[in-house]
Amino acid sequence: MTTTTTMAAAGADPRSAIAPITCDTTGTREKALASLLEQIMDSYSVSDDEKPLADAVEAFLRSKPHLTVHRHGDTVVASTSLGRPRRVVLAGHLDTVPVIDNFPPRWLAPGDPLIREDVAAAHPGERVMWGRGATDMKASDAVFLYLAATLVDPQYDLTYVFYDHEEVAAEKNGLRKVAEAHPDWLPGGFPASGQPPVPLAISRSSASRLTAASRAAATAPCGSTWSRTGSRRIRPGHGWGRTPFTRPPMS
Repeated sequence: MTTTTTMAAAGADPRSAIAPITCDTTGTREKALASLLEQIMDSYSVSDDEKPLADAVEAFLRSKPHLTVHRHGDTVVASTSLGRPRRVVLAGHLDTVPVIDNFPPRWLAPGDPLIREDVAAAHPGERVMWGRGATDMKASDAVFLYLAATLVDPQYDLTYVFYDHEEVAAEKNGLRKVAEAHPDWLPGGFPASGQPPVPLAISRSSASRLTAASRAAATAPCGSTWSRTGSRRIRPGHGWGRTPFTRPPMS
C-alpha cells in the first residue's frame, strides 16, 4: 500500500491552533486546491471543536481586500460588494462527525485498497484524500476558499459562509444563528432577506464531487474534488442541522 501523509504533526494536539491558511495561485489550480484541502483537513474540527479552523478561515478571508468579513461565534461570512444585480451565496460547514480511526488524514495513491471501488472507478489514476470530513464537507470548503481568494471580479456578487455545528442538534447550527441574528449578512439566499433566492446548489456524492451552481465558479478538478456549474435552487450547505450520529459513517 502506498500512502502519502499530509502535514498533520505526529503527537500534536489535534485541537490546537493551526498554521495560517495559504493559497498559492502561482501554480496550477489543481495544486492550489489540493493544498487548501490538505490544510483544512489537518485541522481537527469535530462539532464543538471548530474554533481553531474558524480562526484560520477568518484570518485567511480578512487578508483578501475585496472581501468584507463578519463573524458570529464560529461562523465566518465573507462577501464582495461590487454592486452586481444579483448575489450567489455559497455555504459550507466546518465541523465533522466524530473521528473513528480516520484522523490525521492522508492522501491515498491510486490503487490503494482503502479507496472504495466506486471512487476508484469514478477517478481512475487519481489520488484520494482519506480522513474525517473529506467528503462531508471539507472538499467543498476548500473550493469555496479558493473561489474567495481568486474571484475578485465575478459576474455576480458572492457571499461565502463557513459555519459551525452542522453535524449536531439544529439549535446549535451556526448558519441558523447567523440567519436569525444577522439576516443582512446573507442577502439574496435566505427567506429572511425578503429577496428571491439566487440559483445555487451544493451537493456531494461518494466520489466527493460538489456542485456549486454559480456561473462565476469555474470547473476545477482536484483529486476527488470538483466545482462545476449547475442549475438548482438554493440549499444552505446540505441542511440546517441534524441530531448527533450514534454511529458516525466513514468519510
